[in-house]
Amino acid sequence: MIAEKILMFTPERWSSSRRFSRWHSSTYKFNEIQKRALLGVEGNLVKAGHLRSVYEKIIPNLTIDENQLNKNGYSPGLNSAELTTVFEALIVSQYSAIDCSIRVLRASLGGSVRGFKDSTRKCFQSFERIEGLPEEFKIHLREASWYFKLMNLRDEIIHFSLGSNSLNKDTGKIQYIHTGIKIHDKPLVIDDCSEWLFDLDKSVEKFIEGIFSELCKTLKSEKLIEYCGFVQGRILTRYIDPTEEVNFNSGQCMSHIWFEKPEEPSCPFSEYCGAYQRKARI
Repeated sequence: MIAEKILMFTPERWSSSRRFSRWHSSTYKFNEIQKRALLGVEGNLVKAGHLRSVYEKIIPNLTIDENQLNKNGYSPGLNSAELTTVFEALIVSQYSAIDCSIRVLRASLGGSVRGFKDSTRKCFQSFERIEGLPEEFKIHLREASWYFKLMNLRDEIIHFSLGSNSLNKDTGKIQYIHTGIKIHDKPLVIDDCSEWLFDLDKSVEKFIEGIFSELCKTLKSEKLIEYCGFVQGRILTRYIDPTEEVNFNSGQCMSHIWFEKPEEPSCPFSEYCGAYQRKARI
């Protein structure tokens, strides 16, 4: 069965990284690795969102380990291990989104800067010394004071030892302990993992949104084709200019050349669509 109508063009809901990903090709000519890095920004953020959902769903399973311990005096802790696996995978995905963002920034700036090493950690360590790096990007790099703590945790998880999640009976919160990372000679302890993940989500989202918001400002003025949606299996398209404010009413309708014909299905969105009011002459 073919859907009667599907709306795809909802730019008000799109992040800056998604906008840049859709519209960058007329301004930047990325190689294959750079294109994959750009896809990796959104992909890792989406994966992190899925992992966060799984993490919250399996938290109640810790009671199974607790019941085994109370009944048998021992528990293999399989549910705790599963929760830790998801928690640490989430951290890696968030870091990967940042890593991909820095790769795209470096690719976009190209020869306009000097001293921009092909390394995310070196970028954060020495961005003040990168010649030609616009202040707009430096602001977001300075504000990401949380980066090095995340980097250290991600490095330990990827290259060395793993941590563990458990239920703190006194607080009722899920905590995370990693003995491979020391803070004042004591193991790293995250007292409330859900709150910590919420703060991490916001920090990463703010950083990536800031970087790509600035990159979107560098896009050239050019007519680009965007897909609006479908009606009875037929695709609807419009022209947009990425340098203008882009919302549902932006651009110029292209598909009017066929959906205005009496024998064709009409566009279900045209009645309240500004792009249709400015329909393009093709």
